[in-house]
Amino acid sequence: MINIAIIDDHVALQMGIKSFLPDDIHCPFSATSLDDFIHYNNKNEIDVIILDLNFSDLSGIAVLNTILDDTPQARIVVYSMRDSIATICSCYDAGAYGFISKAADTDLLIDAIRTVSQNECYFPPGVDQEIADFAFKIKNNVPQSTLTKSELETFIQLASGLSQEDIAANFGISLKSVKNRTLLIKHKLDIPLNRFTQVAKDFNLI
Repeated sequence: MINIAIIDDHVALQMGIKSFLPDDIHCPFSATSLDDFIHYNNKNEIDVIILDLNFSDLSGIAVLNTILDDTPQARIVVYSMRDSIATICSCYDAGAYGFISKAADTDLLIDAIRTVSQNECYFPPGVDQEIADFAFKIKNNVPQSTLTKSELETFIQLASGLSQEDIAANFGISLKSVKNRTLLIKHKLDIPLNRFTQVAKDFNLI
């Protein structure tokens, strides 16, 4: 028997997961907050934790880190709608054993629970290759090492929401120069303008 804990602030989702658990997977504990789990006295009976990343007081990788700080040996499968490849990579890097999108087939969550209960990491079909591709791209397109100093400053300001007109005024250069610099940044990082903010966050630049 595999014992799981579900930590998600939506009770309906907890009940939904419990409804499709097969006979070899049992849920002795579920919680709507991280504190509820932290104060749970029988953590040693839990084989796998199913964890959402969005709570009213905390979200993102900080949620995962909070559980791992309390229970370093925890085997966690992140179950979240925040399923960008950058988020998935961050979860594995932080110590998650698996990641399943809430939009995925429920069979994948069952597969993940069974795999992780054996102390093995679980990668949904195709995700391992996406992670490899993302890691290669990141390795070759790190803003701090790919861009010049002025390009990096421009990138950060654009990612922070400043207009090209404001940036031109800040640098004391023409608007055309800022537009040309923006095109260079897009080319060097191989990302569109609407991805600047997320990439800057991924690299802790904003």
